[in-house]
Amino acid sequence: GVFRAGIDPHAAALTLTALIDGLATHVLSVNGPESATAADAMHRTLTTYVTHTILAP
Repeated sequence: GVFRAGIDPHAAALTLTALIDGLATHVLSVNGPESATAADAMHRTLTTYVTHTILAP
């Protein structure tokens, strides 16, 4: 893909890494009924972030 104009690739990579780390920690710590949907929610959140914040329209 191509970055949006004006996006600092290093800052975008750092932000995405932090988001992945935080969401992965959440997925690994969830128990009970919510655990079945935690990974799907992580995927949706990351896809939305990349699509709307990083990738050029």
